[in-house]
This record gives sequence, C-alpha cells and structure tokens, in this order.
Amino acid sequence: MPLGGKGAKFKMWSMSRSKSTINTVTSRDGKETISAEEFEGRFERGEDVSQFMDLEHARRPGREVQRANVDFPKPFLSEIDQECKRIGVTRQSWIKTVLADYLARHKLPDKKKASTHNRKGVN
Repeated sequence: MPLGGKGAKFKMWSMSRSKSTINTVTSRDGKETISAEEFEGRFERGEDVSQFMDLEHARRPGREVQRANVDFPKPFLSEIDQECKRIGVTRQSWIKTVLADYLARHKLPDKKKASTHNRKGVN
C-alpha cells in the first residue's frame, strides 16, 4: 500500500536528487536528513513523520475541488436552512450530502460495461 494509505500523495519537503544523497528526505527546518527507507520505516512504526512533509501542498488525486455557484429560490433555501438547523449541519454540508446520496442511488452504469453489454445484445 502506498505511504499514507490508498491514493494518498504527499509532497516531501525536500527530496534530494544528487548522486551522493539520492532518495533522502530533509525536514522542513533543514536539521535532519534521512533516507527514504528510514522515512518509510518511521511511518510504518507509527512515528510522527510530519516534519518531513509539506502538508500545505498535500492533495488527494481524484478529489480536487471545483467551485460551483448555484442559484436557489429564497423559499427553497429557507427550507434547506430549517433542515440544516434541525440536524445541526451547515448548508454546504447538507447540499453535498444530499447530492452524494442521490448520485449513489442513481449511479449510471460504467460506460465500458454498458457498451460491451450492448454489443452482445444485453441491455
């Protein structure tokens, strides 16, 4: 499994590329340099390796965010806000959750599988 779990990507603070120090990681403060193997060993043992990671630039591939503006009628927003207050969540959290639930229930078939089934006469 990749470091940090499935699909996780971390930007190391400083990954050396010179021949004499190939595959080394330097801490953010520059005081400690360790091998990539030592970094992985510390991580696997559950030690804190955050000093070697640039968490401000950490990302989760496939989970990038894109802003979307949506206009709602005021009465509709009022109903949403009442529900949010009732269950104790923000409007944005509620909208994301409701949309995720809807998409999970109405998931479209995989295009590759659908095209294969159509060629075999199966719908």
